[in-house]
Amino acid sequence: MIEIGCTIAREEAEFIPSKMKKVQHIAHAYECKVCKVDASQKAQIKRGKAPQPPIQRSIASPSVLAKVMYDKFAQYLPLYRQVKEWDRYGLNTNDKNLSNWVICASHDWLLPIYERMEHLMMAKSILHVDETYGQIINRSDGRSGQTNAYNWVYRCVPSQGPTMTLFQSSLSRSRSILESFIEGYSGTIVCDGYSAYDKLEGVSFVNCWAHVHRYWLKADSKNGRIGVSYCDDLYRLERKFIHLSPSKRRKKRQKYSKPIVDKFLEWVKISPFYGKNALAKAAEYTLNRANGLKKFLNDGRIEIDNNPALYKSLNYSELF
Repeated sequence: MIEIGCTIAREEAEFIPSKMKKVQHIAHAYECKVCKVDASQKAQIKRGKAPQPPIQRSIASPSVLAKVMYDKFAQYLPLYRQVKEWDRYGLNTNDKNLSNWVICASHDWLLPIYERMEHLMMAKSILHVDETYGQIINRSDGRSGQTNAYNWVYRCVPSQGPTMTLFQSSLSRSRSILESFIEGYSGTIVCDGYSAYDKLEGVSFVNCWAHVHRYWLKADSKNGRIGVSYCDDLYRLERKFIHLSPSKRRKKRQKYSKPIVDKFLEWVKISPFYGKNALAKAAEYTLNRANGLKKFLNDGRIEIDNNPALYKSLNYSELF
């Protein structure tokens, strides 16, 4: 019989496991034989140069470093658990070595990139900034590991070029951390209602409507639901404006969003929300930040909330 055709009967996925191999870099030496036999000539020996390792006096290659850092920061795999996997591959190491590799590679190879990105980010006119807490077991300040540390996140907006997100870990949430990072910055910062985001020279602060929405949602009552409905109306409009250019989005906001904001703030202002209950806290939070909440209406480049930074900071905190 002869073959008259073929069809694909079925397909299956095949996994090809990773493998470890030892790479030896050989440095060759060369000698000039003519110079060697001629007494009048100076003997010449040339040695080849081996490629420099990413970390001096370390067996870690670029591919090993990339794997360690990817597993830790993208796959959320702690270093002590990576040790067993590397042992199965044939690399005998420990979590202290892996930690040193991450630190050295970050400082020597990634820090210059980070600093360049920070320089470019400080030239932008609009930033999102947020911070969230985490815990560090062995703190350098000697305080208990149960004490909160903080992860700050800084993000520029898509309308001003490629989006960049930078993180900064700190043992504190103090205003000085923000001041040191944005030193010399002049522009607009979209943020929540934390007191550190206020009164910095050359900086205009825009407050986040997602936080306002959250406060009114916690006030689980008839008036609380009214407050939530105002926020929902604004977000419904934002979803319609999302693909518009900044200039067109500003015009749409002025026409449709501004009346809702004005009506909402006036309703909160004249309503008798007193005391220390959730409803009173929502009203106080809203009125205290009224000016910052209205600023998105005048600039189509500004987002209605700080969620682009908030979501990044929450994801980052999961690593620790």
